[in-house]
Amino acid sequence: MHCILCGKELDADFQICGDCAIKAFERDPLWHCRNYLVGDSIPDILSKKNTLVLSLGHDRESFIDDINLKDDVRIPEKPLKADAEKMFWKINMYLNHMGAPLYMEDIYEIEPTLDDLDNMSHIMNSALALHEHIGSADEETLSRLASVYFYSMTRLGYLRGISPEDRNALSNVIEERMRIYLSEGEKIMPHRGHIITNQAYLAQKAGDYRGALDLYRMVPEYDSNPRALAGMGRAYEGLEMIESADDSYTQALRIDDAWIPAWQGKASAALSGKRWGAALQFISKAIALRPNMASLYILKGEIFAGQGLTNEADRAYQKAIGLKHGESGWLKRAELMYDAGRWGAALQFIERYLFHFPDDEEGIWWRDRIKQAVDKGNNEW
Repeated sequence: MHCILCGKELDADFQICGDCAIKAFERDPLWHCRNYLVGDSIPDILSKKNTLVLSLGHDRESFIDDINLKDDVRIPEKPLKADAEKMFWKINMYLNHMGAPLYMEDIYEIEPTLDDLDNMSHIMNSALALHEHIGSADEETLSRLASVYFYSMTRLGYLRGISPEDRNALSNVIEERMRIYLSEGEKIMPHRGHIITNQAYLAQKAGDYRGALDLYRMVPEYDSNPRALAGMGRAYEGLEMIESADDSYTQALRIDDAWIPAWQGKASAALSGKRWGAALQFISKAIALRPNMASLYILKGEIFAGQGLTNEADRAYQKAIGLKHGESGWLKRAELMYDAGRWGAALQFIERYLFHFPDDEEGIWWRDRIKQAVDKGNNEW
């Protein structure tokens, strides 16, 4: 196979080389978020011209304005500070309307349309050029921009037609862009905690739990902020300090008894202590508050699986699979079937998981382990 853009010879069935993927990203930072499959995704996306229209109707009922977004968000030839402030204000307004959150942990909730993705790409390129020319924006705008780049990173796992090595190179470029705005946000004083919260979340995702705790404590009035307290709970769990984690979740719920991450965290802490009844009670509370959140059903399945309740766990994982971002349910079903000695079903489920995430190291490890069990079982037979 050869790269469809530069003609470079590629291994296997890949469609585009890393250099061209990065160039495509620089033109359209969200080109890989369209969720097409191998064979039609990359050629279609790269040949597609942006359709930049305003989408500012009430209740997300889009309409096409006479003013094109590309015309409305553009850099003057010789911008002044006032021009930059006006442009960044518009950028924040548009990103807010399209669902780009202030906090990275909320990025899994957004559902951008294709027009939204196109508009966001134009906004991100405009913001980068504006930042390089004249300086940064306010903390809220920087937080939303960083969150959109984080969304871009989360979608790389779904990208087809590119090698794992080239995907990592693209990931590094995206992360570099994201950290531009996080770094700029650190300089803004006084701050409202958006940037620090995002940095803490990234530290936690990277396994730096002590660093995450230190950052959450820097959030203004963190001890009365349920988001920061729930984040601290997750960091304590990472450090295996389960009692401290549970205390943080409880404190968050005293402030906001509908804060779902805190109920989810209490369920996770109870699961760690094998307090099955309490864990099920807490996760049921979270599900009642957010019945369409896949990760809650994944955790519910783990609670059942810990008790050896295979059928109940499998039903919870199946529920997760039917929801947005529930693909990890296939991995959990595969693990569950493996533990139950149902290796044929386990192999079927792990292949479904790897269809969504073909380069996932944990999935590949489980597939190899399941295949060994299948081969051993056939030989014994």
